[in-house]
Amino acid sequence: MRNIRMEKDIILYYGNPAGYVSGGKAMVDPLFQSEELNAFLSRQKDIGEVKWTGGVYDRLVNGQRDT
Repeated sequence: MRNIRMEKDIILYYGNPAGYVSGGKAMVDPLFQSEELNAFLSRQKDIGEVKWTGGVYDRLVNGQRDT
């Protein structure tokens, strides 16, 4: 199992929904900010910008998100 992966447009960090991608922008909860995740996101061709926003994890766990 890979530690960081994408499933559809959701970013999973060690099995936790850390963020999502919409319109070429990754919205990621700063709870998961690390060199490892930054490196992973920078390698993704469909992500042009990363925005670290608090509360993303909570919204994803509750089945919500802002797009």
